[in-house]
Amino acid sequence: MERLKNTSILITGANCGIGQTTAEECAKAGAAYIVILCRNARTAAEAEKSIKAAATHPQFRVQTVACDLSSLESVRECTAVLVGAKETFDHLILNAGVMMVEQGKTVDGFETHIG
Repeated sequence: MERLKNTSILITGANCGIGQTTAEECAKAGAAYIVILCRNARTAAEAEKSIKAAATHPQFRVQTVACDLSSLESVRECTAVLVGAKETFDHLILNAGVMMVEQGKTVDGFETHIG
């Protein structure tokens, strides 16, 4: 956990479950900046509060960027926001995913689990 002090971290799917707990633990460990990529704005706002409450870094920042990984257009928009911010990240935690959902397709026509 010492390696996380003063670092910047990007975490996908950090608005609930393992992703949110991971973000909170990174904040407790002294991360300076965490970006959470989430598709649900309401749960992301709640997660942000919880992550901020766990933070120990004196200038800690957390930011949510909308990203629905089932939509390539949303991924492109998210990428544009991240590139435009000109931030660098010390760590990427790729947590987002779906499991055991009914068979379906993404907006781009891919099977849900693959998309």
